[in-house]
Amino acid sequence: MADMTTPRLCVLLLALTGSATALGGTDTCRAVVREAPAGSLSDIDYVTINKALLTSDPTQRLIALTGELKKLDLAHAPEAPLVRHRLLMATAQTQATLGMDTAAMGNLKRLPVNSPVAPQALMFMADIEVKEGKPRAAVRWLRQLADLYPQESLTIHALWRAAELNHPHSRQALALWQEAARQADQALASAQSWRDRSQQPDFVDTVSSATLSPELWRLTRTTFTDPAFASADAAQASARQQLQCIGAGQSAQLAELNAKLGDSRARMQTLLQQRLTTAVQDWEQLAAEAHYRLADAQEPRIHPGIVTRD
Repeated sequence: MADMTTPRLCVLLLALTGSATALGGTDTCRAVVREAPAGSLSDIDYVTINKALLTSDPTQRLIALTGELKKLDLAHAPEAPLVRHRLLMATAQTQATLGMDTAAMGNLKRLPVNSPVAPQALMFMADIEVKEGKPRAAVRWLRQLADLYPQESLTIHALWRAAELNHPHSRQALALWQEAARQADQALASAQSWRDRSQQPDFVDTVSSATLSPELWRLTRTTFTDPAFASADAAQASARQQLQCIGAGQSAQLAELNAKLGDSRARMQTLLQQRLTTAVQDWEQLAAEAHYRLADAQEPRIHPGIVTRD
């Protein structure tokens, strides 16, 4: 994955980790990648990090994760902020396991709202509130999740959870069931639109645009950190740079670079198309379930397999 240090992919990562408001307040979180030089991935010890994450004893895991977070403060790799966000999430989950709910909430609130793990963090914050007997506070976190990430699949589950924390068939709950179905339909339509656009030959240029659409980020975010995408991106960036440097008389080299450029574009296009197709399939299933749950809330049914008592 060393190719992920290429300049344009650094910009893509910056879009995920740039200055943002923290989940728990209005403090501004500055992205490390803004000021860090483009370093090698070797300054992040993934072997030790994975070992910490897989430690079975929660006390030992917490100690190990805390140490890895401190080391990440000194890392210069472009993806260091993203790794830090994931470790903060794991640390909070471990703290909650140990009954340290206050500390866990503190770490979750440190995550910026545009972190890839922010929706998961908000859902977990709601779980902590429920565990502490605060269902209304839990609903507030779930509604914040829905407001901030309307096209995240976890949002639909958050709305369902919020409805269940009310009486499932109350007026307030019914509004949440309706909102979940509406947002699922909108997200499905957006995914279908982007999937259709991905069939166009110049779609990969959309990805190269400096003003990348937020909808595309939500639907294909994991593609940009895929090693295959990073490799294709590096090849394309290298070919473009060399094309600018060669003279008109170097026709053989020009043809070779154009071939490399075309091949990398094709690989990037294929990866994005596959990701968007999967997104459509996932949203089709989720939208269908959302409408089923809505119908059940409007008119409760006897579900198959449930035996009624006389």
